[in-house]
Amino acid sequence: MKILVDTNILISAMLYPKFRPATALCHAADNHELVLSDYNITDEAPRKLIADPKDAPILNAAILADVDVIVSGDKHFLSLSLERPKVIIF
Repeated sequence: MKILVDTNILISAMLYPKFRPATALCHAADNHELVLSDYNITDEAPRKLIADPKDAPILNAAILADVDVIVSGDKHFLSLSLERPKVIIF
């Protein structure tokens, strides 16, 4: 399974290695294919799908990489009405 890990999860995992985001990141890295966002890739279409324009590059990377899951701490992703990728919020 391909999983996109949002920047906030990466930072949380580094700062708090014993908390849930770090555990989820380690599990995903050990058992799945991780996809990270290149924040410089921007497309206008995802901006219409998510309320916060700062999240558009993350969503764009997930769509372009055809990921199965986005793991994030950002609740804006919960508002997506997409069948895929699924969203897991910590």
